[in-house]
Amino acid sequence: MNNESLIETLSSEALTYPAKAKEIKVRDQVSLDAANAFLRGIKGLLAKIAETFDLIVKKAHEAHRQAIEQKKKHEEPLVRAEVIIKAEILRYLTEQVRIRREAVEEAQREADAKEKARLQKMQAAIDAENAGTPEEAEKHFEEAIAIEPPKPIIPPAVKAQGTSIRKIWRWRVVDPAVIPREFLVIDERKIAAEVGRLAGETRIPGVEVYQQEIVITRI
Repeated sequence: MNNESLIETLSSEALTYPAKAKEIKVRDQVSLDAANAFLRGIKGLLAKIAETFDLIVKKAHEAHRQAIEQKKKHEEPLVRAEVIIKAEILRYLTEQVRIRREAVEEAQREADAKEKARLQKMQAAIDAENAGTPEEAEKHFEEAIAIEPPKPIIPPAVKAQGTSIRKIWRWRVVDPAVIPREFLVIDERKIAAEVGRLAGETRIPGVEVYQQEIVITRI
């Protein structure tokens, strides 16, 4: 029997078991023996399915692992190149943002300085007018008018098609001892190992150890 035929046979047989299981009622030793035999039959069929599929799964897993490794091997130089060029783009864009920000700040300082000088001249003109020196007031007034607003040269915002800088929040643990419990994950594997080692003697705060009865059948 080829592999496909065997799989089909096992599948067809397995499909009959749920209905058969519902018909079995354990009332005495005879029915218990029958139920136990049925359970052993399930175990036997599971073993056949495992034997049939485990090799397929193993081969598929190995093929998948090799495919992933090959994929990573081919992607690695491109990933490395992406990291390098992104770092370079980030350096340039960050520098341009800094240059533009400093130009804007310098333009604002220059504008503030000229506005201050203009207001001082206007105040000097008012003071001269109040002091009865209209000629001097006129002179200060003309000087105030002559102060022109600055014409700053601000570099345009730099843009790269399809690329931009986005700020995202990252995190790192600096003191595990003070992290609130709602952000902690229970290590279930470690707890299970401790319970398996100490059984009823396990003493882990917040953990209750209890026994559960299960049916175990050997072929």
